[in-house]
Amino acid sequence: MKSAKSRSNKFWEAKISTQRSSGLSRREFCQQHAIKLHQFNYRLKLSQQAPSPQVSKAFARVLVNDSKPAPRDEVRTWRLNLGAGISLDVDPKIEPRWLSALINELRNTP
Repeated sequence: MKSAKSRSNKFWEAKISTQRSSGLSRREFCQQHAIKLHQFNYRLKLSQQAPSPQVSKAFARVLVNDSKPAPRDEVRTWRLNLGAGISLDVDPKIEPRWLSALINELRNTP
């Protein structure tokens, strides 16, 4: 049986994820979902301090067809569509942790 704390963490993780993908500012999201802004901001700060094991699940599964892929040196950029009208062209040699931090910052920007 899950503890109340575990259920609460799952609740806030879901709310934070929903807000990020909604395109709404934190204030607008909280008003529409009857959540106190200071509570949402507190939970958001907590989630950013302790890395969640679900962070890696935010990335989409990529399916590759059977054709021969282009050599890595021939790929000039990757285009990442992050939702809410945000797309990002990146060098395939980019450091994954830096890219992850950048995406998180872009999603947290009101």
